[in-house]
This record gives sequence, structure tokens and C-alpha cells, in this order.
Amino acid sequence: MAGSPAGIKGDMDIAYLSTLSALDGSVVGGLTSGVATWLSQRAQARESQLAREMARRDDLYKEFIAARRHTVKPL
Repeated sequence: MAGSPAGIKGDMDIAYLSTLSALDGSVVGGLTSGVATWLSQRAQARESQLAREMARRDDLYKEFIAARRHTVKPL
């Protein structure tokens, strides 16, 4: 800047650096929070899916045992 004191340009660089650092920190914090939430929900959905699959297998096994009981004569 022509005609400006020498210290003003340096002060503006520091102000930009401080602002950019704050914005970078906010972006990183937001992304970290979003990724953590996504991973947590993904794990919960997988756990729920596995629980449903286990319940379905239990029901099939119970049906098999009941059907087998009716077809096999006791000794």
C-alpha cells in the first residue's frame, strides 16, 4: 500500500491469518462432528439389522422344531 505506515500491512496479514484459522477450526470441528454422527448411526443401524436377523432365525428354528415334533413319532 503506497503511503501507508509499514506496520499496517503486517497487522492486516495477522488479522486474516487469525480469521482463517478460526474458520478452519470451525470447519474441521463441524466435519468431525458430522462424521462421528454418521458413524454412530451406521453402527446402530447395523446392530438393529443383526438383531432382526437373529429374531428371524429364532422364529424359523421354532417353526422347524414344531413341525418336526408333529412328524416324528415318539419311541
